[in-house]
Amino acid sequence: MRSGHMLPQMTAMRTLTAAAAAALALTLGPPVAADQPDPSRITTPLLVLHGANDTNVPVVEAEQIVASLKARNVPVGYILYPDEGHGWRKLPNRVNSTTEITTFFTERLK
Repeated sequence: MRSGHMLPQMTAMRTLTAAAAAALALTLGPPVAADQPDPSRITTPLLVLHGANDTNVPVVEAEQIVASLKARNVPVGYILYPDEGHGWRKLPNRVNSTTEITTFFTERLK
């Protein structure tokens, strides 16, 4: 395969992505900066699963979102896995989180 062979398809994909992003921006409004989350925009039930040893997202940030939603009476579930980090490595936690997610959606998607 020639090195430049994929360039037209990649350019088309970027254009489609930019067009889709523009359409979404018109529909949803401006994006919220990642470093300035706006939990007031969350109005539907949310399930937060978090690892206590997460070095990417501090536990306090998950707890702030949960507290904000509870203060506005938005249904929120919160499960903290004390022996996990950013993602689940232990099988029992993977099984538990999958069960919790399934239960969450089963109760709300009726």
